[in-house]
Amino acid sequence: MIGRTPLKEPLPALVIGARLRLELWRADAVDAIRALIERSRPTLSQFLAWALDPLDAESEAAAQADAERRWREGLDAGWVIVEDSAPRGMLGLHRRGGPDELEIGYWLDDASTGRGLMTEACTMATDVAFGIEGIEVVEIVHDVANARSAGVPARLGYSRVAAFTVTPVAPLESGVKVRWIVRRRDWLARRESSSVLSTA
Repeated sequence: MIGRTPLKEPLPALVIGARLRLELWRADAVDAIRALIERSRPTLSQFLAWALDPLDAESEAAAQADAERRWREGLDAGWVIVEDSAPRGMLGLHRRGGPDELEIGYWLDDASTGRGLMTEACTMATDVAFGIEGIEVVEIVHDVANARSAGVPARLGYSRVAAFTVTPVAPLESGVKVRWIVRRRDWLARRESSSVLSTA
């Protein structure tokens, strides 16, 4: 992929925290994730164009296979957020920016919001990112109208640094994207310990 520098090795397939696990999206989890998306599609589709239409099993399986290929190539990790053995949503750590950057993207099932799960999952992902040699910046990008998504980087202490325009493709998108970042030195300076207990 042009403009995307692969990491030297794939991101962890499994990240274990105190309450949550981030598990690489595998073929045997496609149906469970599709069920979450369908249940939460009215909410997800407000800002995510891929959720506008019902997902069939074939297209979701193809998306999973592509995500696993990108993971093997060192470009992404598409993790299922797991709590008490149940999937709650997904979090991606993506190689989209410069050679010293990773970007976090995320969505949560409607039934799992309001309990701090995404803030905890993004904390884990940020700790993983800064455990990689050469990664100096982690970013989160969202539509300016998506207040729920904005709450996550704000709670984590990311800094809002830029805004740029795009063509809206989902019903509630404003077309203005905001970019939040945290730098390695700032993140590590306020962390007594990592939220990640182990990886595999």
